[in-house]
Amino acid sequence: MRFCIRDDDVNYFTTPDELLACYDQIWKKYPVTFALVSRIKGDWPRWVSTIYKMREQTDWDAWNADDDEHPIGANTSLVTFLKAQLALKRVDLAFHACHHRNSEFKKSVKLKHNYIQGAEFFVNNDVSGLIKQEINYLNALFGYSISCFTPPQNVLSEMGYKSVIKAGLNLCGGGVSSLRKEKTLAGIKNILRQTAFRIMNHAYDYPYVLRYSRHNEIIHHYPLHPDTRLDNLISAFERVRRFDGDFVISTHYVEHKYPTTYHNGTSMGVVFKRFIEYVDQYPDVSPVTMTELLS
Repeated sequence: MRFCIRDDDVNYFTTPDELLACYDQIWKKYPVTFALVSRIKGDWPRWVSTIYKMREQTDWDAWNADDDEHPIGANTSLVTFLKAQLALKRVDLAFHACHHRNSEFKKSVKLKHNYIQGAEFFVNNDVSGLIKQEINYLNALFGYSISCFTPPQNVLSEMGYKSVIKAGLNLCGGGVSSLRKEKTLAGIKNILRQTAFRIMNHAYDYPYVLRYSRHNEIIHHYPLHPDTRLDNLISAFERVRRFDGDFVISTHYVEHKYPTTYHNGTSMGVVFKRFIEYVDQYPDVSPVTMTELLS
């Protein structure tokens, strides 16, 4: 079984101390894939805290008005730190977003339990050029070759999905139906594989990487949210382990310090730590980066 840690939203405002607090005790064994926001807009720490507290009642007009751009390369201490951890093979880099903003759908689309304002690639237009531009910027900055993408808000439109593939990236998540994906021989085989698996295993997510003609995907990942319980993460892990599959836990370093919604004395970081301790009991689990998982 392969096991991957995905952490979204590392950006200009991220500090090395924040990442050390979350991962310093584990990433010698369990490397962490940081999905980067290349040019975050607005006062990110302020808005993360505000959205966490206010949810749907967030002042989205104020959010949109606070639109100064902050390139991740301007945080030289973070860049130096991540390059050092890359050299030690403790971290991996993926692409998450350019601005982590989407003005195109802010008035017209609502998604249940989601905030479309941050779903940057829920779009009607081809944005593959923007993605390629930002990948080139990040690769030059870190001396790395980014090949994977994680969608902001874990959602993509069909055009956003096609843009990611056109930009040459592998993919984790996105919520696009397999019936809307490529209809090559590889694509048809993937539909048949998933259909057969679901017929045989009604209550289980498809637990393997899908390989298409020009890219690879893992369609399921398991988020750590404020309402995520340890037992639910363990159950999901055991379901994937039953099939010797590929398990991705997705998290956000900035939320580790926040309390869960069901127990004010238990932080999300504590849930994460206890989950890693559970995983650690199995010698047959192979820790991998997202780049390795999707290669």
